[in-house]
Amino acid sequence: MYLALRVIKLARVENPAGSSGSSLLADCPAGVRFVAGHRGIRLVMVLAFTMSLCIRPLLDLMPGLADTVFNRPTEGLATLMSAFGIGAMVGSVWIANRNRLTGTTTIALAGVSISAALNIVFAAVPIYPVAIAVAALLGFTAALGFNSSQILVQNAAAGPMRARVMGLYAYNFQGVPALGAMLMGGASHYFGLQAPVIVGGALCLAATGWVWARHGQV
Repeated sequence: MYLALRVIKLARVENPAGSSGSSLLADCPAGVRFVAGHRGIRLVMVLAFTMSLCIRPLLDLMPGLADTVFNRPTEGLATLMSAFGIGAMVGSVWIANRNRLTGTTTIALAGVSISAALNIVFAAVPIYPVAIAVAALLGFTAALGFNSSQILVQNAAAGPMRARVMGLYAYNFQGVPALGAMLMGGASHYFGLQAPVIVGGALCLAATGWVWARHGQV
C-alpha cells in the first residue's frame, strides 16, 4: 500500500481552507455536520447505511444458509461465496472503467434496489442452482450500489471535508454490516435464517424507494 501511494500522481492539491486545524475530536463532528447539511450526500449515506445494515449481513449468514437451507455446508458455501465474489469483481471492474459521473446516481439506486430484491429471492427460493445464479447477480449489483455511492460522495464532498466524509462512509461499509449480522443472527434464533434475510431485503427496498423519490436532490 505504501508503494502504491508513492506512485500516485495527484491531479491537484486540495485547498486546506475550511479545516479546523485543531484536533481529530473537533474535525469529526465537523464532518458529521457537513454530511447532515448536504442534502445529496445525506441521501447517499442513508442508502449506504441501509444496504450495509440489511444486505451485507447475508455474507456473514452464508455459512448457516449453505448448511441449513441448501444442505451443502462445505462445497455449497465455497460455491456461493465464489459466485458472489465473481459477480462483485465484474461489477467493480465495469464501474471503475465507466469514467463518467453522468448517470451514476441512477446506477447506485438501481444497484441497491436490485440487490434488495435478489436478497429476498435468495432466501425465499431454497433451490441451490438458483441460489448460485442469484449470488453472482447479487455480487454484481451490490458492487454497483456500493461503488457508485462512493463515487457520488467523493465527487460531492468539498476538498477539506472529503477525508472526513469518506471516513463516515467507510464506517458504513465496515462497521454497520457487523451490527446487521448481529441483529439478523439474533433474530434467526427465533425465526430461522431465511426470514431475517427476507425482512432485510424488504426494508432496504423501502428505504431505496424513499431515496429514489428524492433522487433529484442527489
